[in-house]
Amino acid sequence: MKKNLMFIIPTLCGGGAEKTVANLSNYLIEDYNIDIVTFKETELKYSYSGNLIVLAKKKNSNIIKKIIFTIRSIFQLRKLKKERKINYAISFVTPADSLNVFSKVKGCKTIISIRNTDSILMKNKLLKLVTFISCKKCDHIVSISEQVKDDLIHNFKVNQDKITTIYNPALQIQFGNSPIDENLFLSNFVAINIGRLVEQKGQWHLIRAFSEVVKINSKAKLLILGEGPLRNDLQELIEGYQMTENVILVGFVDNPYDYLKKSDCFLFSSLYEGLGNSLLEALTCQVPIISSDCISGSREILAPSTNYNIKVKDQIDWAEYGVLVPTCDGKKRSYQEPLTQQELLLSQAILEFMNDREKLKHYKKCSEKRRKDFKIENIKEEWNDLLKKV
Repeated sequence: MKKNLMFIIPTLCGGGAEKTVANLSNYLIEDYNIDIVTFKETELKYSYSGNLIVLAKKKNSNIIKKIIFTIRSIFQLRKLKKERKINYAISFVTPADSLNVFSKVKGCKTIISIRNTDSILMKNKLLKLVTFISCKKCDHIVSISEQVKDDLIHNFKVNQDKITTIYNPALQIQFGNSPIDENLFLSNFVAINIGRLVEQKGQWHLIRAFSEVVKINSKAKLLILGEGPLRNDLQELIEGYQMTENVILVGFVDNPYDYLKKSDCFLFSSLYEGLGNSLLEALTCQVPIISSDCISGSREILAPSTNYNIKVKDQIDWAEYGVLVPTCDGKKRSYQEPLTQQELLLSQAILEFMNDREKLKHYKKCSEKRRKDFKIENIKEEWNDLLKKV
């Protein structure tokens, strides 16, 4: 007889955690009865399997209403777990983790998935406290990378035996087919970046570094896929460098994979991450990768045989499955200010890819090889093994 599994996540649209839940539901449905509980109704959803339950359809902005909603959600979740005889409740993203923990019922294992380096990401002491309590009260924790696991052990005082690292799968999943402007790919070199236009993703460093590339190749293009609050700032920087024909803010697209497949290389400029889902998407599309050696995930993916705690500082690391460059300092600078050493190394790595097609071909093969380690079938078995263990 199949056991009953419940995924708990704020929404089923838009991000890496949501994509992972959708992927897992599609593959674990063979072995479990699956419910997916969300707190926001959206028309746009990743393709999923199982029974979708939405606990709220409207966003509450009032603090009192948020508190009432949280309390009500805890009782609703507890009731659902009992009625549907849930054996495993697995939550993704901090708000869902706390609701999962506080709605614990007898006979149901409570598992939370930590998706980021929370000691860096969380500036709010209350959120850190919530994470600390969730980690303490849950039955088990799934970390998205080994470095996230280390963060939980050292900064949230979690026993290492309580944590299992399971990477996200490298799998194409899409909402639909976004129309592509073929004119974007007429250049002899096209680099691509995918990510929300927020400080964490460090895209202004990417634009500044690309200004050096354009000096050598005036036709080179950088496509940045994503939306966010920094759009205007990034556009001003692009205009300051007079690169409006070279650096294009494409915006959010339903299906980034066609863009990836047509690009010469993928550029990852994050200041910190949990794992870096767009790196896995680039691997899936067999695109050569240049990535910041940030905390965490990049080195684990591209240089798995090395110590992920040791980061490259003043040179380019031509690693086993991709290229690692020093993480930029995160400071915003104008087009009038000179490039930092980290930005210059990033531009140097891009130029080497642009000028050395054999090196580009080599790393394309490396991406093709590495993606096999993140096959959904392997990740599914790791989750199955974990559920048996807890």
